[in-house]
Amino acid sequence: MIAQTISTRSTRLKFLVVILATVLAFGATIFYGTFGAVLAGVVFLIWFFSSRLTIGWYILVALSPFIGWQIYLEHYFRGSPFFAGWNAPPVEFWAILMLLAFALDYVRQLFDGAQPRLIFPRAKYFLLFGASAFLSLINIPASERLAGVKFIAHFFLFTYFAYVFLGANIVKSKIVWENSLKILVGVGIFGAATGAWSLFIGAWNVGGLERAVPLPIGGIWPLGDQHILLAEFLLIALISAWYFYLTRKTFLTGLLTLFIGVVGLLTWSRSFWLAIIITGAVVGFQYRAKINWAGIAQKFLPLLIILLFVVGYWFYFMYSADMVIGSSNSARASGAEFAWELARTYPLIGAGVGSFVPRLSEIYYYRIDFGDAVDALGWPQKILAEQGFLGFGIFVGLIASVLYSLRSAFLATGSRANRIIYFSAFCLFLAPLIFEMFTTNYYSARLWVPLALALAVIDDL
Repeated sequence: MIAQTISTRSTRLKFLVVILATVLAFGATIFYGTFGAVLAGVVFLIWFFSSRLTIGWYILVALSPFIGWQIYLEHYFRGSPFFAGWNAPPVEFWAILMLLAFALDYVRQLFDGAQPRLIFPRAKYFLLFGASAFLSLINIPASERLAGVKFIAHFFLFTYFAYVFLGANIVKSKIVWENSLKILVGVGIFGAATGAWSLFIGAWNVGGLERAVPLPIGGIWPLGDQHILLAEFLLIALISAWYFYLTRKTFLTGLLTLFIGVVGLLTWSRSFWLAIIITGAVVGFQYRAKINWAGIAQKFLPLLIILLFVVGYWFYFMYSADMVIGSSNSARASGAEFAWELARTYPLIGAGVGSFVPRLSEIYYYRIDFGDAVDALGWPQKILAEQGFLGFGIFVGLIASVLYSLRSAFLATGSRANRIIYFSAFCLFLAPLIFEMFTTNYYSARLWVPLALALAVIDDL
């Protein structure tokens, strides 16, 4: 009877909340127009997902690869100067909503008398890294320090709390972790399908050789507009699919893993190939005692030899025939040289966060040769230039500590299922970081959601 009474009261309360929210939404729309309607919708979503955090996390994971899709708020709030210049991928807006939903759920638990435990993965490293970023502001002109503070708020604080913190506090079971990987695989199949279709229609062709590239959908490039952006996500999807192949060993999981991997290779992204090779070498060395080398050699050595010949010829052809690659190499070399010069000039704390592009833009000959300045092509260059050897050392220490923890957990467990989880998390953490040593998306959800999933394994699974 008591339980029934409580249930009845709870149902009535929910009904009253819905009625009140509906009235407020209509009122906000009437008096404040579009802004009021959107605000009412956001408030409802925060309330709705505060009790469905896992579903909200799945949506965040699904949105994380689509960094090429930008939402410009000024298009929806015309005439409002407040929203001018506000643009970001959908995943960032969703992450803000999820942080508010998580906060609401936390407060609700406190009022219910619970004592929820908050997890802050590798907090010491991130705090030290953030402190080095603030310290680097000393070398930024006073007129530009506000931009540096905004850079820290967006790319350091937001990235940590939106992806790493939320991941650690929501992904608390093997089921949620595996479902997150399934979503990455699902989006990866979509990305691989678009890449395969681009090969079929000859979207990119030089001298008869074709490259898999992303394709637009309705005028939007959700996975990006360059082959390297497609390869970037297919690498993550490949590792996720490989996990399910290791655990299921079915024809379907093998076929999907092969499909994603082949399309990734056919992007002919040097970063993709290097990430695969370096990750394979590191994993092979770290787990050498647990790997059946004879069996691998028997199965894959002939294929590997053929593949090396094909790849060698393709890269030789591309380097000798494609002026775009030559220009890309020159721009990459010039950017690396400039980053090293900044690191030498400001060795300890760097030239200041967010200062790489403005400083590079000041070099006249770079603009003449390569056009507008782009960010450092790789996180080592970025951190060395902007945060010096102090920030670089802290970040490398973070990477080493996570990889060491995952390897130690792998060696300590006697369960084959757990070994596969730790092994996959090791690759999921390492491979994207290797890829981002050669590109610019090192502060994006595309990188940090997989890293968050790898970190969640250490504390919760």
